[in-house]
Amino acid sequence: MSAHLTAQIKSRLDHPIIDADGHWIEYGPVFTEQLRKVGGEAAVRGWTAVGGGTRSVLAMSVEERRRRRISQEAFWAHPAKNTRDFATAILPRLLYERLDEIGLDFAIIYPTGGLRVPRVGDGEGRRAASRAYNIVTAEYFRPFADRMTPAAIIPMHTPEEAIEELEFAVKELGYKVAMLGSLMDRPIEACGKVEGEAARFAVWHDVIGLDSAHDYRLMYEARAEPAVSTSNELVISYNINSIGNTSGCVPMSWFTNTVTLPRFIAVPLTLLSGAGGRADDVVTAGPPSYPQIAQRAPAQWFNEWNYPADGCPAVPGVTSVQARPGAGAVALSWPDAGLGVAYRVYLRSPGTTGYTLNTTVSFVLSATARISVTLSGLAPGEYVARVVPVNLRQQTGHVAQVTFTVPAA
Repeated sequence: MSAHLTAQIKSRLDHPIIDADGHWIEYGPVFTEQLRKVGGEAAVRGWTAVGGGTRSVLAMSVEERRRRRISQEAFWAHPAKNTRDFATAILPRLLYERLDEIGLDFAIIYPTGGLRVPRVGDGEGRRAASRAYNIVTAEYFRPFADRMTPAAIIPMHTPEEAIEELEFAVKELGYKVAMLGSLMDRPIEACGKVEGEAARFAVWHDVIGLDSAHDYRLMYEARAEPAVSTSNELVISYNINSIGNTSGCVPMSWFTNTVTLPRFIAVPLTLLSGAGGRADDVVTAGPPSYPQIAQRAPAQWFNEWNYPADGCPAVPGVTSVQARPGAGAVALSWPDAGLGVAYRVYLRSPGTTGYTLNTTVSFVLSATARISVTLSGLAPGEYVARVVPVNLRQQTGHVAQVTFTVPAA
């Protein structure tokens, strides 16, 4: 795209253009030597564990990859037809000079080869390569901080190594963005010690979820971030996500548009204190026009980390059911068992011994005092209604029932 056409398009916009997921390409021969200078042979060992695997796969025939079940590597990832574009991807200064031509006001730059470093199995090599990578990359991009910021790579094999590297990247190197690793290979204990080619199949991929080998909640707790705060703003990191479940095991993501990712908010210190702009002892409320914080109802929300089997709390029971019969119908009502709980209503008709599902009352996304439903088309006689609470996973809780008589017309 020409710079002229880019300028024409941008002239019609009233907002900046930010590339939130750009990638640069680490030029192997030079970058490897820079890593060696900073992190020694351990850093080079961790780095080449990534590139060496790619080269070996690309050297295989299709038949050999099929026999060993090895996927095709991205041979197309490095543009080569236009030499200037390739140079732009590997030279931060050239990319900076071409931002206007490309049409970007600001760019967040993620790694390419560095994406795999947090998954390297060699612990010493992984940590050394991550540290050296972050130091070298910060130096490369520091002169262009007004329009570009790189992402630090954070190994996540354990929460401790992740926090150590994250704190170093932010406090010592000034990073504003981090790429947290995932999908680490963990050995499957039931397979025992597996060697050779079969070893790569005897693993499971840790997605940092409920079944993780470690408790990663430490990475997502709400906390003040002094390293990225200023004299005027306090930066708070927090995580509002689907880890919270309702009584009916409905995740928080059904109520908001959030996902399981840390978020950050900058709070002006003037809102946290009285005179002087310091927040030593006093916290004051914001202006009346500020949105009010919705108070959490502990009885309605549960942390799925506390329920390792499936993340769901026990389904609350229905304590009682009231019936108001009338001609050919009955109005049933019962106390709401909990946020996100649905209900199956079964009916035993006159002269029968079994129950038949009559209706299902879907859960609602707001708390209510009582649930009610009307059953119609009933013949005269004595009935028994049974209400069964059900959560999102179709698990059931304690049942309540009521006997009532539908009068003759």
